[in-house]
Amino acid sequence: MSKLKAPLLSFSASGTLGRALTFQETPAGARVISTPDHVDTHTPRQITQRLVFLEAIAHWASLSDAAQAVYRAEASRYHITGYNLCLRRFLKGQIQGACRLLLPMLEGNGALCSDYSGYGNDGTIFGATWGVQPSGLTLLSFDGLDDYVGCGTHSSLSVATAITLELVISWRSLRRGHIFAKYNFAGGNQRSYILVWIPGTLRFSLSLNGIGHTDLDYVFTPTLNRAYHIVASWDGTDMLIAINGVPVATRPFAGPIFSSTSILAIGGSQNYNQWLDGYCLVARLLNYALAPHHISLRYAAIKRLFPSLSLP
Repeated sequence: MSKLKAPLLSFSASGTLGRALTFQETPAGARVISTPDHVDTHTPRQITQRLVFLEAIAHWASLSDAAQAVYRAEASRYHITGYNLCLRRFLKGQIQGACRLLLPMLEGNGALCSDYSGYGNDGTIFGATWGVQPSGLTLLSFDGLDDYVGCGTHSSLSVATAITLELVISWRSLRRGHIFAKYNFAGGNQRSYILVWIPGTLRFSLSLNGIGHTDLDYVFTPTLNRAYHIVASWDGTDMLIAINGVPVATRPFAGPIFSSTSILAIGGSQNYNQWLDGYCLVARLLNYALAPHHISLRYAAIKRLFPSLSLP
């Protein structure tokens, strides 16, 4: 619908003509500008950039007043805000903060999943393949037999006093499979943190000493081929599981979490030979616990970014 005032070809024309042209007065006189129309605003590259931008905002919000003041003082030399300087550096990968792993897992090809946390914990793909899902996205598919993504053993993946694990996941079958596993792949049962689906139960497990562990279980049977936003967190006092933005289970746990030097694997566990049959994306690890309110906001953001997944 046209919102143009005055004749189209007159010097007094102002306003917008549909989605194409805008007529406006400027100090230099009247001008006409075109409005760009992005044909596809949800390409994997665009979604990845938005995920990184959301992480940059979260990093700024996590800073103390004193840390933000340091940014403001430095930014004044460039005539920008401290907020803009912080985001600029985060987007360039120059900041290592509370986010220890951010794998959008939207590459669509290749043998690596890039980590955008700033810590360089890129995921190496073992067996999993890229495939087009019913949603239309090309995502990493795990066959339930031996596929996983190994994110290395960097010390940044060992957290002690608080943790958040997050990802979007869809199951193709109801077989048991580990989702996040910080295990000793060389053998034994040494662990730090685990998120595993056991038929009928979603389990979040933390360990104090690498062997003994505390489990938070939620009775849950997913609908096959349907996407779910899963968050598991611990704030130093209580463990929590949330599904699609809603907390569903809690229990006390007194840490700290055992600091294992083992690999962080997504999609499987060689120790128990348990593997995900399905796909996942947006794998994320934080060294703090998301509050329930922020989990809800995060779910809303993920839902907007992935409308084709039809998250409820």
